[in-house]
Amino acid sequence: MQVSLNDDRCLELPAKGEAACCRSADRPGGQRRSGSATVRKFCDVCNHGWMGGIEGMAKPIVGPMVQGTPTTLDAAAQQAVASWAVLKGLVAAQVSTTPQPIPESHYRRVHHFGGAPPNTMRVWIGRRWNLANPNRTDRAQLFDAHFMPITNAFAEDPLPADLETYRRECGMFNATTFQVGHFFALTLQHDWPGLHARANPDTEAADALLPIWPTGPTVHWPPRGPIDELGDPHKVTRFLQMAPPVVPVYGA
Repeated sequence: MQVSLNDDRCLELPAKGEAACCRSADRPGGQRRSGSATVRKFCDVCNHGWMGGIEGMAKPIVGPMVQGTPTTLDAAAQQAVASWAVLKGLVAAQVSTTPQPIPESHYRRVHHFGGAPPNTMRVWIGRRWNLANPNRTDRAQLFDAHFMPITNAFAEDPLPADLETYRRECGMFNATTFQVGHFFALTLQHDWPGLHARANPDTEAADALLPIWPTGPTVHWPPRGPIDELGDPHKVTRFLQMAPPVVPVYGA
């Protein structure tokens, strides 16, 4: 059973044509609700400032993985790649022809921290082995990005009290996949500090998704299994297991 975790009334989007970074962050009141609004750009100051810095730090680390070259990531490298993956996912959403229901607050949070937020973001990386376009196997697909609201991470119905309160108070679960060459990233953004999330250890996802954010022990890429073994990469969130924080934030 799929349980919707995101209340459609809670989608907070910048007004059409607005930059989704510092201009939104600095605007008094800061939040708008418009299901049809889309954003198309980041401001030049951000593009050539902190965003450019993230690109510069991540490029020498991500580059070899794009080519399929084994890469070792210490904590600093994990943070650089996580911030880059988060940023690339949001930028991809900006240029999508399909409106992406990413709350404005999530853009502001990434801008505030200058990259991946420390307690409301999870990032995993993997390897795409087969670069063939699934719709045209005679051609390569070197780039892909996909945004999805999370709807099936909790199987309980009705939802636990604290989770239902979180949803009702406009707490969000959003995920983005980003692929370039052999490199694959899955980002999960939420509004619930302390949320537990992992790849289901009883599935092939445990061997295909390497957690890099929050940072942990040294990571050796590629993982044991390719992301290809999980089927449609746009549905990879079905392999996630999530649990509320040990210390309740919502509910009694």
